[in-house]
Amino acid sequence: MYKKKNKISIIICFILIFSVLINLKYSFDLSLKPAFQLGENVYASSYMEPKIAAGSHHSLLLKSDGTVWSWGANLLGMLGIGDIDDRNIPHQVLILENIVDISSKRLHSLALKNDGTVWSWGKGEHGRLGYGGVDDKWEPVQVSGLTQVVKVAAGVEHSLALKNDGTVWAWGLNGHGRLGDGTLTSSLTPVQVTDLSDVIDISAGHYHSMALKSDGTVWTWGYNYKGQLGLGSESDGYYRTPQQIPSLNNIIDIDSGFRHSTALKSDGTVWNWGDNFNGQLGDRTYEDRYEPVSVLSEVKSISTGSSHTIVIKEDNSVWGWGYNRYGQLGDGTTWSKNNKPIQVNSMNNAYIIDGGLDYSIVLKKNGTVWCVGRNRYGELGNGTNDDSLTLQQVHNIGYLNNKPILSISLGGNINFSENEGFNLINLTGTVIDSDNQNDISVTYSIIDKDTDISLPSYTNIQLLSYISDGLSRDIS
Repeated sequence: MYKKKNKISIIICFILIFSVLINLKYSFDLSLKPAFQLGENVYASSYMEPKIAAGSHHSLLLKSDGTVWSWGANLLGMLGIGDIDDRNIPHQVLILENIVDISSKRLHSLALKNDGTVWSWGKGEHGRLGYGGVDDKWEPVQVSGLTQVVKVAAGVEHSLALKNDGTVWAWGLNGHGRLGDGTLTSSLTPVQVTDLSDVIDISAGHYHSMALKSDGTVWTWGYNYKGQLGLGSESDGYYRTPQQIPSLNNIIDIDSGFRHSTALKSDGTVWNWGDNFNGQLGDRTYEDRYEPVSVLSEVKSISTGSSHTIVIKEDNSVWGWGYNRYGQLGDGTTWSKNNKPIQVNSMNNAYIIDGGLDYSIVLKKNGTVWCVGRNRYGELGNGTNDDSLTLQQVHNIGYLNNKPILSISLGGNINFSENEGFNLINLTGTVIDSDNQNDISVTYSIIDKDTDISLPSYTNIQLLSYISDGLSRDIS
C-alpha cells in the first residue's frame, strides 16, 4: 500500500513539474517593455517584446525569443516562408532571428532586427519592400541602406521606418505625397521624410502617414479626401510634407486604418478622425470627421483594422467599433456597422491588439494569441478555415526532433481507464514534421488527477505542448 501511495506521489510531482515546464515554454515574459528615447539603442537587451501584427488576411507573431511566426493568406508570399500556399496554423519565418519589431497592413510585411536593419517580404509592386526592385519576395530581403532603425510601419502600398535619431524614412508608392519627401515620386529605396525630427512613433495607412513627436504632437501627410489627416479642412487635397494636427496634444500613441486615424492621450481618452462610413470613429454617427473627436476614456492601448477600431481599457477589457460584417468586433454578432464602442465577449487580460481587414487579433498577458472574424484564408490560425463570431485560440506550435510541427492527426487508439483516482489516456497519432517526408508515430500517456477530464482539451493546444516538450511520449 505504501508503494502505491509513493508511486502516486511521484506521479503528482511529475505532473506539477511538467506543467511548469509547459507554461515556461509557451508563455511570454510580459513584464518588460522597452521604452524608446531619442538617440538610445532600445534593443540592446536580449529580451524581445512579444508583438502581433495583422495584414489584410495574414498575421504575424513576434515571440520573446526573437522569432517570427506567420499564418493566413500567402498568395504573394506575405508569410515569408518560401512558398505561396496559405496556412491556417502558425509557421516560423525561418530566415529571421533576433527580431524586435514587426508590422503589416495589407499585402507585405516588415521586420526589424536588433542590429537596426529592416527586412521585408510579400508584394513588391511600387517598391514597397524597399530593396531596390518591384518583384514579390516569398522570403525576407533586407531593405536597402537602412541602419539604426527602432520601429517599422507597413502601409497598404508604402512603408515607414523610424531611426534612433528621431528621423523618419519612407519608401514605396508616393501617390498624394504619402512618402512625405516633398515630391510625388515613388521610391524603390528609403527616402527621408522632409522637415520631421524628434519622432518617437510612426504609423502608415492606405493613402496617408502619421508621426508622433516627443512633445506629444501628431503630424500627418498624404491624401486627405476623408479627413484622415485631421487638419480640420474638408478639402480632399493632399500634403507632400508633414503637417501638425493643431487640436491634438499630450498624445502617447497613434495608429491608422485604411482611411481613418486614432490617437491616445496621456489622460486615457481616445480621439478619432477621418472616414466614418462604417462607424469606425465610434462617435455614434456615420459622418466623416476632419478633425479629432473624443470617443472613449480609461483606455491604455489602441489599434485599427482597415475599417474598424479596437482598444484595451485600463481594466484589460477589449472594446471595438466599426465594420463588423464577419464578426471581427468579437461581440458575437455580424451587425455590419457599429458606430459606438462595444465590448469583446470573454476577453480579459489583453496585452496587445491589432486589426486586419475583416478580423481582429489579441495577445493576452499569459502569452496566448486569440483571433475572431473572417477565416477564409486561415487568418484565425486555429487549424480551420471557418469564420468565427467568438474568439478562437491560435494554435501553439512546437518542435519535434528539432523540426517544426506542421500538423497532428490522431488515430483510433484512444483509451480511457481509471487507476487510483487518476484518469489515464492513451493517444496514438501521427506528427508531420517540416520536411513533410517521414511521418513520426507517437504514443502519448497523459495522467490527470481530475476525474472529469475531457479528450478535446488534449487534442488541440495542449497536445502540441506534450509533443514538443519531449516528455511523456514514446517515439516508435
